[in-house]
Amino acid sequence: MKLFSEWLPANSPNGVCASPVLRVLAIALGMTALVVQATDGPPIIVLEPQSQSALSGATVSFETDATGAPFLSYQWQHNGTNLTARTNAILTLTNVQPRHWGNYALIVTNSHGAVTSSVATLIIDADLVFRILGLQTNSFVAVEHNRITGDDRGGIAVSADNVFVTGDGQGGGVTTGRFPIDNLGAGTALSQAFDALTGNLRTDTVYSLGNGANPIQYANSSLSANSVNSLLEIDGITGQLTGGRINFSTNIPISTSTGVFAGYDRVIIYSGANSRAYDIRLPSGTVTDLGSIGFISRQSSESWAFWGVAEYFAGSLYIVHAQNLFLDGVSGTAIVRTRLPDRSTTPILGPIPFQGWPTWLRSPSRFHAVAGSFTMKAPPFSGHRAAPMKPSVPPKPHLPLKSDIQPSYWSRWIKSPIPAAT
Repeated sequence: MKLFSEWLPANSPNGVCASPVLRVLAIALGMTALVVQATDGPPIIVLEPQSQSALSGATVSFETDATGAPFLSYQWQHNGTNLTARTNAILTLTNVQPRHWGNYALIVTNSHGAVTSSVATLIIDADLVFRILGLQTNSFVAVEHNRITGDDRGGIAVSADNVFVTGDGQGGGVTTGRFPIDNLGAGTALSQAFDALTGNLRTDTVYSLGNGANPIQYANSSLSANSVNSLLEIDGITGQLTGGRINFSTNIPISTSTGVFAGYDRVIIYSGANSRAYDIRLPSGTVTDLGSIGFISRQSSESWAFWGVAEYFAGSLYIVHAQNLFLDGVSGTAIVRTRLPDRSTTPILGPIPFQGWPTWLRSPSRFHAVAGSFTMKAPPFSGHRAAPMKPSVPPKPHLPLKSDIQPSYWSRWIKSPIPAAT
C-alpha cells in the first residue's frame, strides 16, 4: 500500500479553483484506487437541470450537482419565486398539474458566494396546447337558419361534417339544425333538439351535456336537471344520439347563466349555480374544480347558457366568449379571452358595433358564429396546435361560394409542442 498527497497548481485541469485548493488523496492497493476531492471557494454547478415535458399526474425530478467549500445550501425557484421547503440538490414534483408549467432554477450558496443554475422549463400536457392566434372574417359565408331552426336561441357544436345550431323552432318547439360545414347550405332540422350542445375539438366529436342518459333540456324557463354528470355522443353526420356516453367523475351543479366551452380533449363548464369553473378532461371524464371564478362579464343568449371555446397554453386555462365591450371609443360586441381562475380578460376580436355572437364556436378548420338569426362561416383562424391532426381535421379547401374568386388561406398550424405560446 502506498499513501501520498499532492497540491495541484492554481490552473488545475478541471478549471474549478482559482488557487491551490484541490488535494488528491490516493490510496492504491493493487489495481484499485480511491480518489477523494475537497474544494474551496464559491459554489460551482457541475450538473445543470434539464428541461422536461410531462403529463398531468406524473412525477418529475430536476437533478443538479455542485461543488464548493462546505457547507452548500440549496434553494429552488419557480418562475423566479422561491419554492417553500425545496432546499435539496434534487427537486421532485409529484402529481404535476398545469400550474407547475414554467421555468425552474436552483440557487446554490456557501460562505464564499452564490451561483444560479441554468433555467429548465417544465411543460405540462404539451399535446393539449391549443390557442387562438387571430380571428378574421374575410371570405365568410352567411346563411339564414331561421327557416330550419326558428329564431336564434343558443347552442352550437361542430363536427368534421356539420355545424349544429339550436333555435326556438318554427312554432313546433325547440329545434336543432345541421348545416354542412363547407358551405352551410341545405340545412336540415333534426328529429331531436339539443339545448346543451358542446364538443371535443381534437376529435370533432359532438356531445350534449347530460344527466345520466338524459340530455339536458331547457323549457318554460326551467332546466330538466340541476346538475350535469355526463356527455352524450351525437353522430356528427346524422345528428342522432349514438348511445356513446362519457360519465363525469363528479356531478357539476348548473343553472341559468352557465357557460359551456369546447376545447382540445376537454370541456370547461362555468356554473351559474355557484360561479365556479370545472375542467372536464376527455375522454376520461375526470373533473377538476378550478375554484370560485366570480361573475364573468359576457353577452348572454336567449337560452340557459352561453357558449365558447376553451384554450390551454403556458400552463393556464382560458375561456373565449362574446362580451359587450367599450374600447378605444368603440362600443359593441367583442370576442374576448378570460383566464381562469383570475378572470384576466383581453380582446381577441372587436369590439364591433353590432349586437350579436352570444353563441360562437369553431372547428379545427373553421370559425363559426351565431349572430342574430344568421350562421356565419369564415376561413380557418390562425392557431397553435400541438398534436398531429387526424386525417379528417386538416383544413379543407373552401368552396368559391357565390363567387368566382377562390378565398385565400390564412391558417397556420404548428404540429409540435409549444414551450411558451404567447
